[in-house]
Amino acid sequence: MAKPDSMLDRLERFDRWLHKRQCIIRNVDAQLQPLILNRAQRAILDRMKCQARDGRPIRLVVLKARKLGVSTFTQALYFFISAHYRNQIAFMLAHQADSTTEIFEIARLMSRRYALIRSQVNRQSLIFDKTSSRYRCQTAGAEGVGAGGTPSLLHRSEIALWRTNKTESDYTSGEAVPFAPDTIIVDESTARGRELFFNRFEAAHDEEHPYEPIFLPWYYDDGCALEGSPIRKYEMDEIALIRRAANEGIELGAQQIRWRRMKLKELGPGIFRQEYPSTPEEAVQGFTDLVLPNLRDCLIDKLPFDYVSVPWDQRVGGIDYGYHDPTVIVTSLYISQILYVIDVYRKVEGLASDHIQGVCEGHMYYCDPAALQARQELKAESRRVGIAARFNTAPRALGRREINYIDAEWEAVRQLVRDGRLKIMRGVHQQIMLEADNLVYDSKSGTPDTRRGEGWGHFDTLDALRYNVMGCVRKVVMDLVPKARRDSRRVSMRRW
Repeated sequence: MAKPDSMLDRLERFDRWLHKRQCIIRNVDAQLQPLILNRAQRAILDRMKCQARDGRPIRLVVLKARKLGVSTFTQALYFFISAHYRNQIAFMLAHQADSTTEIFEIARLMSRRYALIRSQVNRQSLIFDKTSSRYRCQTAGAEGVGAGGTPSLLHRSEIALWRTNKTESDYTSGEAVPFAPDTIIVDESTARGRELFFNRFEAAHDEEHPYEPIFLPWYYDDGCALEGSPIRKYEMDEIALIRRAANEGIELGAQQIRWRRMKLKELGPGIFRQEYPSTPEEAVQGFTDLVLPNLRDCLIDKLPFDYVSVPWDQRVGGIDYGYHDPTVIVTSLYISQILYVIDVYRKVEGLASDHIQGVCEGHMYYCDPAALQARQELKAESRRVGIAARFNTAPRALGRREINYIDAEWEAVRQLVRDGRLKIMRGVHQQIMLEADNLVYDSKSGTPDTRRGEGWGHFDTLDALRYNVMGCVRKVVMDLVPKARRDSRRVSMRRW
């Protein structure tokens, strides 16, 4: 049971207040109605209660699709707390003046329609005399915005769209809020590439980060549905989407897929992915075609087995050797045709005596075929230090004569993702995700654009993962070949 006047108690009282139909809003049909929480709003409130139950200050970073009611929910909560609890300061920052006015109108309507509590209404603020609390809205970008006062409740709306002084507005407003259990900060936005907001969303996946991430896809909105004739055939990305939603307990039917197809034709794939994403990758990439989409679906928090008990023939890995670029060693387990990535070592330059730190006992590492000398040096170093690891050349997908063999190898990785057979431990995923978010197809050549970037180099970590996958997939193929044929092909295999 929540302690009286604790943040958890306030949230539970807010929940009951909503059930009493005392919070009036304007709906999408321009009608006044009580606020009844939808799936997205309920997800936010439930996450807030979890943080409050742990006694932590509430800090959420919400990456979302359009029109899910995040701002409406946040205004309702801040209005309730300001109206019923003493000495509260609620502060909201929007990305432009029109949005500031629109969001303030949400709170003003609640104030007009709530008979139990009266407030003074100014241009963009509410003052509650009974509780000595106040609520105000402002537009981000002004000099020193948010620096005055000590807000207990902060809502930063559409951060990715803030046009001027984004870093300063973010810093001054956030630092003004005390790190205390009775405070709340909600940061929410659609994505506009890899900038301040999305970087915070990514960083928040770290358990030690003060914020918690929430992703709200378009299919949380029950209104995203369209009646029509039956769908005869579903595309591969639609099947993956249906599976992903099912993992969240949401059933997507023909109506939702029909709506998605209609919206894709209306907006085009770039704007649709940006405004109505189904994954964080879609949100941040928008107009680009990822080589490895949906990789975040592969993240897991723990292994479903004990690593120590895994036999050596199921211990694998991949290595991409670097000279001026990083050397990357991906260590994984291949069990029942599921690849579990458990460790990623990445170091710029260095010798074999340095890189041996990334090698684990009993693993077979599939290596960059072009780096024979580096492979031999690491093999010799493993023997010198007594690590019983094995090193082999990563097999190619189709052989040298096939000019598109590299994309065929990426397709092998994508197939594992689609089948749910690639699992990546959270905690070693950061560099993999950074590179996956930036490896896209060149619009002119149609091939992966591997130009060097400051944060992702030449996609060395993904290359190591690709070698790892090919070693496992081609090994399975070879195991299915009768022994007599397999022996006769060993010579030709060495030439791949």
